[in-house]
Amino acid sequence: MQYQFKKYQKSPLLTNHLNMGGKNPNGESIDVTSLYFTRAGKPWIGVMGEYHFVRDARENWYRELCKMKAGGITVVATYLFWIYHEETEGQFDFTGDRDVRKFLTDAQQAGLDVIIRIGPWAHGECRNGAFPDWLLQKPYKLRDNNKDYMEKVRVWYEKIYEQVEGLFYQDGGNIIGIQFENELTDNAEHLFALKKLALEIGFHAPIYTVTGWNSAYGAKIPTDEVVPVFGAYPEAPWAEHTERLPLSPHYVFDKTRNDSAIGRDLIAEVDADGWRLPYENYPFATCELGGGMQVTHHRRPRIGGMDIYALSLVKLGSGNNLVGYYMYKGGTNKIGKLSTLNESKATGYPNDYSILSYDFQAPVSEYGEIREQYRLTNLLHLFVNDFGELLAPMETVMAQTEIAPEDLSSLRYCMRTDGKSGFVFVIIISGSQSFRMLMEL
Repeated sequence: MQYQFKKYQKSPLLTNHLNMGGKNPNGESIDVTSLYFTRAGKPWIGVMGEYHFVRDARENWYRELCKMKAGGITVVATYLFWIYHEETEGQFDFTGDRDVRKFLTDAQQAGLDVIIRIGPWAHGECRNGAFPDWLLQKPYKLRDNNKDYMEKVRVWYEKIYEQVEGLFYQDGGNIIGIQFENELTDNAEHLFALKKLALEIGFHAPIYTVTGWNSAYGAKIPTDEVVPVFGAYPEAPWAEHTERLPLSPHYVFDKTRNDSAIGRDLIAEVDADGWRLPYENYPFATCELGGGMQVTHHRRPRIGGMDIYALSLVKLGSGNNLVGYYMYKGGTNKIGKLSTLNESKATGYPNDYSILSYDFQAPVSEYGEIREQYRLTNLLHLFVNDFGELLAPMETVMAQTEIAPEDLSSLRYCMRTDGKSGFVFVIIISGSQSFRMLMEL
């Protein structure tokens, strides 16, 4: 049987079109084109893993960061959870397990770059999405450009900056990126205001990101100011029911970046006001490829190593040029002085999560144990680190015959190519009843 590909069509490469990029004191630069990131003038694919420092003990940080480095991770991403640092209004705590500067210098010692996700709203299955309880009692609208809220955000950002000053890429440090907010889908003006505020305070990095998922038309973002990043998970523990789910559509090669755009035949490509995220202006980047899966009180999926390897391989074949796992290192929630710090229905959120465990079935568990997906995904990371310069400019060409997610018998494959050479990606579904997969690269 012959397996054929669709015709390759080269996309135009846009450069210097975004308000991003920067140099370190050694003259090395990081920049963003429409198809890929560059480092020292060469195409570059970062491999990013999420590790929440406040959900671990500081004496563990360096050891666990070294495990991430050994697993092929090159960039560590971490949230700054507001409620962890200002649980009581006006009383800030960046000491002990909340010492972000120590975490960043440990990461630098381990040879890792960092993207800090500074909120102010973060989610991350944290209480109130990481907003302190006292903030919710204020009479003004949150996640909005009104003066009162932005004044509080200014204080929060300034306190973070006091901790991280001098550690940015331009200073010779390892902070190469900053994410603003999280999962804000319809307020480009607010996202831009957050970036302007951060720049005014002193936050500077080559890469600025926001989450880009929404319907097929994508989240409304300030188009020239940030890179939209996306996610994909093997399961959906937030589903309201407890029935078994079909195999995730994310195991089909598909250039679509937007998680909720799987049903794009039923969703308008353009919003009612004419908005459509210009995907062609940005490289395909992810920040939330499931490195595992958190369980909720009512739904508790068990995730295997091949489930994670498959997900990462499919997205890499589909064009992913920033491989970002959420989570890569599991953690344990703290107990606050005033409340538990986990997401729950009691705080108005749709799910009840564990009070303590945020293990996430991640490649490195909350106790530092190594799981199967750590070793499996490291094979992909070795490939990316060795061949990323060749792979990054290559575009995805789909199979001649499209495969439906429910088709568990047909070969799933695609190619990334520059028209002269390329890499073929193949997955074979086997043992679907046990939700296991065998992949071949």
